[in-house]
Amino acid sequence: RQIITEEEEKTRIQNDIRILTERLAKVNESLAKKMAQRNEFDKTIAETEAAYMKVGVYLVHRLNANEVLFLSL
Repeated sequence: RQIITEEEEKTRIQNDIRILTERLAKVNESLAKKMAQRNEFDKTIAETEAAYMKVGVYLVHRLNANEVLFLSL
């Protein structure tokens, strides 16, 4: 009787492990996709910030050039 009980428990545990393994695989896959998306967003944000900085530097130079031109009049 004990053998049958333990075999049933073993079967239940093996089934639980299979279910949890499948769930873990799905979570890992979802996490990998989300991390890839986040990395892509971070890259886009960094590129956008760099572009804005270039525009800002350009505008400062243009303003300074206009100021010099205005003062020389």
